[in-house]
Amino acid sequence: MRMSEYVRMLKYLRAPFWDMTLYRQTEYQWLPKDDFPLELIVNDCRTPKRPELSIFKLDDNRANLDRILAAYSVIRRENEGIGYIIFDDNIPGNCQITISSDKGTTADPMVNDLHRNLKALTNLRTAKLVNSVVMTGTVGSLSDEDLKDLVIDVHNRGYLTLRSRIGSYWKAILRP
Repeated sequence: MRMSEYVRMLKYLRAPFWDMTLYRQTEYQWLPKDDFPLELIVNDCRTPKRPELSIFKLDDNRANLDRILAAYSVIRRENEGIGYIIFDDNIPGNCQITISSDKGTTADPMVNDLHRNLKALTNLRTAKLVNSVVMTGTVGSLSDEDLKDLVIDVHNRGYLTLRSRIGSYWKAILRP
């Protein structure tokens, strides 16, 4: 049986940087196996307003991943594709990071209930988190075309509520 998991969204173009196998074949051949590039923290885990990162709880078979990706994506202004990384739910606790169940603000009420915040982040804790996620996580991404198809499918199944917070690109595509 699979452990419970979380998913963290990444920018589409940043997702490959979380795949250390690929990364070490390019410019980071010198990087030790148990380390990661600093830019993963600087670019993908910065917390400008408060020391928190948003994540979403996956169900046991990851069947809700499509809904999470779609709901998260449509509140963005543009479609630039999306990247994500899936990791075990024990990792934050092992890094002394607390998790709160703060309701999300996506376009899918069910997905909003799956939203969590990683709290009490410090430089050291975030570095431990990133290291653990990089070493054991699963990286994925959808191109802008694949994401568009996914969002339309999820919308057609009636899961997305079109509110004013929908990004302008998505409003034009999803509204009749």
